[in-house]
Amino acid sequence: MEKGFKFKYASEISLWLDGYDDLFSDFDPRKYQEKAISNDFLEELKRAAKDKPFDKIALNLLVPKTKRNLNNETVIKNRLEHHFNHHYELVKEEKKKIIKKGVILACLGLIVLFLLIYFTRDISTDSMLVNYPIGIVEITIWFLFWEGLNMILFETKSVNHNLDFYKKMSKCDVKFHHS
Repeated sequence: MEKGFKFKYASEISLWLDGYDDLFSDFDPRKYQEKAISNDFLEELKRAAKDKPFDKIALNLLVPKTKRNLNNETVIKNRLEHHFNHHYELVKEEKKKIIKKGVILACLGLIVLFLLIYFTRDISTDSMLVNYPIGIVEITIWFLFWEGLNMILFETKSVNHNLDFYKKMSKCDVKFHHS
């Protein structure tokens, strides 16, 4: 390890790497500036970051001394920062879209409910010709309203895990050290 290497953040993640290629997809032949980040690396990072607070995290990447290249490290650090920031914005927008769609569906359900009440208040519901269409509209109302609430309350929870991860990592300080 580097002489005097000390962890100075309250929240730190340290990962051993065999080389810089451990950070990137094996199937992507592009240069480090453009290469896709490895799913294995991201999954390990998600696991490590799960219980970390949202304060600034230090991501310490430990590379064998013989394989270090300061120019590559600068490029890789920028690539990781860009990846984390970009995906944070993407997931944030995805959550907003889910909430917006959920609100629209729930409100649409309520609007149809009020329209049904308004237009059927003076109609006798003794006839099957009236009851069946009203029943279909009532089912539609329930579907729209509950699907909207489902999106707002539950589908956003599945996005929150990624949002939390990318929010933490978008603020992280990436550092390379030798092992």
